[in-house]
Amino acid sequence: MRVLVAVASRHGGTREIAEAVAEKLRDRGHTVDLHDAGDPIDVPFYDAAILGSSVYYRSWLPAAAALVRRNIGALSRRPTWLFSVGATSRGNTVISGWQGRLAGPDPIEIPVFREAIHPRAYHFFTAGIPWYFVPVVGSRIARAVRGGKLDGRDWQDVDTWAEGIARELAIEDAARTRRHEKATAA
Repeated sequence: MRVLVAVASRHGGTREIAEAVAEKLRDRGHTVDLHDAGDPIDVPFYDAAILGSSVYYRSWLPAAAALVRRNIGALSRRPTWLFSVGATSRGNTVISGWQGRLAGPDPIEIPVFREAIHPRAYHFFTAGIPWYFVPVVGSRIARAVRGGKLDGRDWQDVDTWAEGIARELAIEDAARTRRHEKATAA
């Protein structure tokens, strides 16, 4: 299947998750194009779509939200998955205090997108934590070792989610092949 993976990422961490998902799907035999959400993308060209965005102040980045809004019709007619990457995950606050409450558990666009395009699934991944949210000693270590970020991403979770998508796409592809064979036999 031809699969679109489109992502909006401010600092590159969300794009790394999209790259891992795209790689898993390629390993399972799918043709995958990875795009920035702001690129001109012909969504109807693809058989399936996986769209994701970094989350800031409980919102997807504008390019990702606009991509979904522009393509509601096309996305609602094909298997679609959505994901977000942010500082908190389903109430497991990584950042405490007002910053964590402001971040919130899910982006505000997700209920609207669920209603409009009926994605197969939505997943929220926890992001890397910027050094300025870590106490002084931790921030010095993070800046020295990891370029200023503590990687809070759960790569096993990313792999498991991508593997689930790959299985669903394989089932969808097999059903498509059977429909095609039936149509040509008739």
